[in-house]
Amino acid sequence: MIEIKCKALSASWRMGFCFFIVVVSVFIFYSCSNETKEVKTVKVSTPQDLEKETVNQLSSFLTKDSIISIDSIPLTCYRYFNTQYNNKLLWFDKNNFNQKGDSLLKLIEKINYYGLIPNNYHLQKIKNHIDSIHANKELINVTSLVKADLLLSDAYFLMGAHLNKGRFYTDSLLL
Repeated sequence: MIEIKCKALSASWRMGFCFFIVVVSVFIFYSCSNETKEVKTVKVSTPQDLEKETVNQLSSFLTKDSIISIDSIPLTCYRYFNTQYNNKLLWFDKNNFNQKGDSLLKLIEKINYYGLIPNNYHLQKIKNHIDSIHANKELINVTSLVKADLLLSDAYFLMGAHLNKGRFYTDSLLL
């Protein structure tokens, strides 16, 4: 029969091991922080300021990343539409919908007739931002204007993909 002898670990080895565990734990907790970039709400009152601030807001949201997040919603189609923005909004003229934007919002609202779910295309967040744009009669909320435009762009490309290829993942029945 084989006898297994357990030797007590030396005190210096135990101290080293405890120090290692503490350092690794601190590193893990530090790297898992949920720090998010704070977005300052910008409001303007004149059309000249609106155009200038729209360009500033667009440049702050449009980065070289392949995906961005607005209001904790990852814009999964960002890489397809980020090149369309040339310092101007796609779905708004000044602070009101253009014809394409109005049609897109109506399509999102009625997308259930195509077998899709409107809230999968940021409908509630878009409406909240649209309401916030004109919440104050004298000021225009530029931050909400830019966020609504980016959410509409993501919804547009996402709906196109789902209408073209379907909503289900190809290898599973998950939504």
